[in-house]
Amino acid sequence: MYTIQSEGTRFWTGTTGETQVILGGVLPDIRVYIFNREGKFLELKSFSIEVLLGGAGMSNEDLFLSVEKALRQVMHLLGIHEGTIKIQEYADEVFSLSELTDELQDFVNNRERYTDDEKEELDEIYNDWKNSQYYALYWVEEYWMTSEGELECS
Repeated sequence: MYTIQSEGTRFWTGTTGETQVILGGVLPDIRVYIFNREGKFLELKSFSIEVLLGGAGMSNEDLFLSVEKALRQVMHLLGIHEGTIKIQEYADEVFSLSELTDELQDFVNNRERYTDDEKEELDEIYNDWKNSQYYALYWVEEYWMTSEGELECS
C-alpha cells in the first residue's frame, strides 16, 4: 500500500464516504482515479475543464490557469474531502505508483549494461532509496515520495 498526501498544484488526494481518490489536471481534463477503502482501483472519471467552467474554446493557457478552480468544482460535485489516502500499486499513462524510480528499476533489471563505476554509484543510490522507504509516484512527471506520502523531490 502507498500512502499519498495532496501535492497541492498537480495532484490532490481525498476521500468520499466509501472511496479514496487522487485527482488532477491533465489538460484539457480533470482526471479522477477512484479506489475502494482497501486501496483497490475501481474506476477513472474524466471531466472537461471547459464544460465545468462554461468556457468553450478556452486556450491552453486559460485551461492551465483554471485547473485549480475546476478541481475544486469536481471535488464538490463528487463530495471529496481532501486528505491522505492509502492505495495499492497502479499504473496507466498518466498516473502510476511503484517501489522504484524508472532509473532504478532499469538498473535492477539490466545491471549488465552498466559500467563498474555506474554500478557502484547506482548501488549506493539504490540502498539509500530502500533505506529511506521512498516510492515513485508518476503524475505526468515523476515524484519521489516518502512512506508517509509526502513529496520529497520531483
